[in-house]
Amino acid sequence: MTASDTPTREQVLLSSNAAERAFGTRVVDAGDGRCHATTFVPPGSDSSGWLGPLADVLVARAAMSLDRAPMGCRTIDLRIDFLAATGPPSGTVVGRGVLRDLDGGFALAEATIMDHGGHSADAADRAAQGRTVARCVGRLRMVPAGPDEIRRYSAEAGNHLTTRSLPELFGLRWRERTGTGGLLEVAGAPDVGNPFGVMHGGAQHSLLVVAAEQFCRPEPERWRPLDATMAYLASMPACGPDLTASVTVDGRTRNLLRLRIEFRTPRGKTASGTVTMRRVDG
Repeated sequence: MTASDTPTREQVLLSSNAAERAFGTRVVDAGDGRCHATTFVPPGSDSSGWLGPLADVLVARAAMSLDRAPMGCRTIDLRIDFLAATGPPSGTVVGRGVLRDLDGGFALAEATIMDHGGHSADAADRAAQGRTVARCVGRLRMVPAGPDEIRRYSAEAGNHLTTRSLPELFGLRWRERTGTGGLLEVAGAPDVGNPFGVMHGGAQHSLLVVAAEQFCRPEPERWRPLDATMAYLASMPACGPDLTASVTVDGRTRNLLRLRIEFRTPRGKTASGTVTMRRVDG
């Protein structure tokens, strides 16, 4: 295979790797610092973690879509504010990402995710009609990718939408748990990896939210994420027995619960994040 076989920027932007397909995420259009994408949240799902891969794709593809931008990027941190008090959406969800700044190899992008977007074939029309369920901000480091990396990313085949719940997909199991924190073992799965053998950035944010939801699950109150911020520090393995998530209660009132979550392997910390949960009566 020669350099002439390298996919074009448009082909890279519109492609989806196995992890993105496992979460039902698909890029509809990208260019000029903007990205439109959709994801499918299985009916009956009670996790807001489905939105993480969509948010990551929206900010990353928006950043990569300018002609002067490198063909690769790494997420530095990603924040999602969840606006739907009733919990996660169901069915097709539409998002649009916008690049706000690109300077010195670093990018800032924002995204809006909407539900119930109507039946228009155009993603922008559906987004304009929908109910906003989340807003996202991502900071990224632009990293030039070589022809071999680009071909590997764009040509990857494989998974379709997972049929497992997100706790099952990530292989979560409590090693210990108290009222003030706990330690989760994360078995992971190839489904959440990118073509380079590490966990997809959006899947990592999903894992952050799912870990917080699982910590709240035994309590009689209903808790929903209000916001979640992930800081990416090092590559996180997609699967294996050595990844753990340490959950610590960082603050609590009657209606709000703030959790600090750190992800580690034997080599050290790979990511850390905070999730604010709010109690929903009923």
